[in-house]
Amino acid sequence: MAKEERRLYPSRHGKDEARLLAFARRAAAVLSPGFDPPDTRVSLRSEDVPYDHSVEREKRGTKEAGFEIENWSRYVEQGGASGTTQYRYVRAYGLPAGCTLTLFGDHDSASLTAEGPDEAVKEVGARFVAELDEKPDAEALDHLRLVAHVAVARQQWPSAIYNAQLILAHRPGDVEALFALGVGKAASGESAAAEAALKRVVEKDARHHDAWYNLGNLALERNDVERAVSCYRSALGADPGNHPSHYQLGCALEALGRLEEALGAYRQAVASSPNPGGAWGYRGMDFTASAQEAVARLAQASP
Repeated sequence: MAKEERRLYPSRHGKDEARLLAFARRAAAVLSPGFDPPDTRVSLRSEDVPYDHSVEREKRGTKEAGFEIENWSRYVEQGGASGTTQYRYVRAYGLPAGCTLTLFGDHDSASLTAEGPDEAVKEVGARFVAELDEKPDAEALDHLRLVAHVAVARQQWPSAIYNAQLILAHRPGDVEALFALGVGKAASGESAAAEAALKRVVEKDARHHDAWYNLGNLALERNDVERAVSCYRSALGADPGNHPSHYQLGCALEALGRLEEALGAYRQAVASSPNPGGAWGYRGMDFTASAQEAVARLAQASP
């Protein structure tokens, strides 16, 4: 038995209940040949919770087998504004043991979860993509890039990876998507995939200092300190005032025993501090205190 999960974004079909139900009928018949319940309403129930949600649940078929459709409207507040978000589920019931089929849709996406015999589930997944996928336009891809960027800033690595991969499926050379993928993979412990993505970034944009910085960090993790020094220097060549690169360059040089050069890098890290006054609540990347300690340590050790 196998399980298949797919999400299509963008897909206008996610808001089309009739389209989802029609696909669910065809997919259920693949999972269980002969599964063909009538299109007869079995039940209809509604629930309304003021200022929270309303939902309409309908069953079509027979009591033993058919499809349940849920249409949700949920109240949301965000950024001082309020409104509703709408989404729907279509689920098959009465399938053989071990088989499940659920479709989810909202205003701009459609998702599938299917379980059952290996080949049948594989076919359902392929049909889902073939029938409901659509090529996103430039505006949709630009929006995904923004979502991936925000996910990186918030360290939401699964979201960064997922949205970057959606972009790259249609824009294989998108530099910012490659960067989001590389950083997300690095944070998730997938060093080889991270390095491959970040190398593609600097091949396309040799002045992408953030990619060079992260390549330096990956090199340090595998104890390739000379490579790390080279990457940090490349980052600083593109952005001479890059505080984290100055500090990490100092660490790499110190590890190599090049203490005079390390001292200079640490001093540059202090000089390029993003928060020189030590303002409370600063949330950016700040190595100022560590750099100051390193300067004091190495200066005292110098002849």
